[in-house]
Amino acid sequence: MIALRAAPPGSAERARIRAELRSRYGLEFAKIKRKERLVRRGEIVAIDMSPAAARMARQMGFRWLRRKSLPVMGLRIDMWRPPAKMSLEVALAKLQAADRDGRYELNSAFEPSGNGTMPEGALPKFAHGHFKIGMIDTGVLASHPALEEASVAQKNFGRGEAITERDHGTAIASLLAQYGTADIKVADVFSGDAAYSDAEAIVLAMEWLAGEGVAVMNLSLAGPDSLLLELATEKLTSKGYVIVAAVGNDGPDGVARYPAAYDGVIGVTAVDNSKTILEHANQGSFVDYAAVGVNIEAASMDGAKPYSGTSFAVPIIAAQLALEAKSPDPASLMAILDLLEKRVEDLGIPGRDPVYGKGLVPRTPPEVKNSISGE
Repeated sequence: MIALRAAPPGSAERARIRAELRSRYGLEFAKIKRKERLVRRGEIVAIDMSPAAARMARQMGFRWLRRKSLPVMGLRIDMWRPPAKMSLEVALAKLQAADRDGRYELNSAFEPSGNGTMPEGALPKFAHGHFKIGMIDTGVLASHPALEEASVAQKNFGRGEAITERDHGTAIASLLAQYGTADIKVADVFSGDAAYSDAEAIVLAMEWLAGEGVAVMNLSLAGPDSLLLELATEKLTSKGYVIVAAVGNDGPDGVARYPAAYDGVIGVTAVDNSKTILEHANQGSFVDYAAVGVNIEAASMDGAKPYSGTSFAVPIIAAQLALEAKSPDPASLMAILDLLEKRVEDLGIPGRDPVYGKGLVPRTPPEVKNSISGE
């Protein structure tokens, strides 16, 4: 996607990238509300579809692909393929027109929200208690030395045949593990050849983590608005689950990215060690907190290296919340967030602002400042 954004409109390079996305990764661009969006080819999402609407869709030539029930969220997803030679935009419009009470959308694509840079370096280690946390990301190299004190369980929700270990997920897991003996549940939504996921995979992963009793979920990813994802986050946060997500790396003028921009989700931006905001971080009312996420040392497939991106700020806040939130509980969630806010250092304009949100959450909780090694 970065290469596509850099390619001039109408250029041969832009056409080549689009063709590769379509043929190799099963993705295409569709116009939604006059804006192009990267989506899964040939898939329309139907949420809680009635039997009458399903019969109507079949009569119109749509082909049913699969169904997933999400008991924790109280949702049901049906995936449909449009009739041959019908574009996704036209197919979506026809379903919406025929079933005005139905909820339909295209299966939007998502990406990890950060990248690795620079050579190897040493990892700090925080001494702390035991906690359970979930992460929706790439697969993790669970045998990495940085995770030797962690228990890592992984499940594949992506389009690949098996878990695909990558730098991004391994880095996020190692940052979480710096806060103690971590029980990390990893949902790999980016498995396979391409580092792309979609709304369906992310929501299925959230349902799995909730069923595993994970109170705090780390989503170091960002993408477009999705009705399915919005409903899922609404259902879970209302039950006391904590969702912490990256605000995105599209720059100060970038549009809101999700799920960070949904109500109830904690949106995290990144700063460097001098408390300067990441140049490419998204800005807006959806920014709740800042944490260090620029040139931050974390594990890689080949050892360790510094990473930069809003992705890598998310685990600093998610892990600290997981140390307090042992189970999903709406009654105690506000008290836990109050504890977090007492650690916040106001940056930028006094009070909440679109750059830093409520301010900087320190990398080290006050009670463990004397137990750090390597910094």
